[in-house]
Amino acid sequence: MSYSIKIKNIYPKDNMFLLVEFENGIFKLYDMKQLIPKFEIYKELENPDIFNLAYVDCGGCGVAWTDEIDVSEVELWENGTEVKSPFDCFLSFSEAAEKWGLDDSTLRYAVRNKKLIEGIDVKKFGKQWVITEQSMIEHFGESAK
Repeated sequence: MSYSIKIKNIYPKDNMFLLVEFENGIFKLYDMKQLIPKFEIYKELENPDIFNLAYVDCGGCGVAWTDEIDVSEVELWENGTEVKSPFDCFLSFSEAAEKWGLDDSTLRYAVRNKKLIEGIDVKKFGKQWVITEQSMIEHFGESAK
């Protein structure tokens, strides 16, 4: 079976869990403890100082700790549990405008005229506005794309 899934980032968590961010935007949680009974070498990862050294290996092809200890992207993908990011429901104004076939200025105008309420429908982070997909549906109907 051929896979083209690659790892973008890795976040070591407590209790030997890895939070894996794949290049396609999907996050999966993987329990490294399940490998200890099968492969003795993973027992070293019970030491948090070693476990927290995890890094993305060879262009996203796996996660490694040392030259001897690693795990493939396929294992992490197939046996990890998908988790939702709390930011999955947010769209930048440019993403939302494109998806709904609008101009960015339409959304900024809606904020200025209180059609979209800051803190409820939209939020500004620095210079970037974001909006929930639900707010877009409520105010502009189903997306064009």
